[in-house]
Amino acid sequence: MGSVLGLIGALTSWLAFDVSFGSAVLLYFATALSFGLLPVISAALRGNDDSRALAPTPAQ
Repeated sequence: MGSVLGLIGALTSWLAFDVSFGSAVLLYFATALSFGLLPVISAALRGNDDSRALAPTPAQ
């Protein structure tokens, strides 16, 4: 998904807004990388609550 959006953004900026080719390529890579890291950052911020979910409950 990020690579498609990066490609669209890079081509648009290069062709329509007269941005240099190198800057358009950097925009492509930055967009693709940020969308690729978004799930990783989201999971890291959520933390690991699996240990509490799998903990045994006390018997009554």
